[in-house]
Amino acid sequence: MGSSAALKFPTGFTLHQITSPEELERWNPSLTQLLLSCVNDDPSASSIGFHAPLSTTKATEFWSSQSPQLFGLNPRATLFVLARDTTAVGTISLVTHPKETHAHKVEVGKLLVSAAERGHGLGRKLMEMAERFAKEELGKTMVLLDTASDTPARGFYLKLGYTEWGVCPQYAESADGHLHDCSFFYKCLDNQI
Repeated sequence: MGSSAALKFPTGFTLHQITSPEELERWNPSLTQLLLSCVNDDPSASSIGFHAPLSTTKATEFWSSQSPQLFGLNPRATLFVLARDTTAVGTISLVTHPKETHAHKVEVGKLLVSAAERGHGLGRKLMEMAERFAKEELGKTMVLLDTASDTPARGFYLKLGYTEWGVCPQYAESADGHLHDCSFFYKCLDNQI
């Protein structure tokens, strides 16, 4: 991971870049538990693409379905797992765009942090690492992301220096089924990091 790996996480945590289908399958049970928790523990605050109650089968299938975009003929995504021992406590993925005219940017896919580990700066560290990786390893100059406007995530991204460029009303459903507004963000990496 080059100099991106130089970013240190607190003692007891290790960052893993998932580089093979076998590695993804090894992590799948732990990733499944993390996703289940992030969706089912507080469905009104969860807007990561799933309705609650999310089943173990569906969560497992989600992680397995990521293999083609991570390792296929034309991989478009990079997945990192933050672990405490052998338990996934956080993830972040970066997704590139296939169009030549969009080659300068990357989108944050799934930033997840276990509820038990929140408040310790792990999400911030994952975002900092992802920005460095995007710039130094992928050669990207812009990071895009979106989040539900009425959750703490909006303030989190603003604190990290992201610019909110728009809000779309009733853009997506939360895990409990209610429609919510979505905030769209960008950050230019040219003068960052």
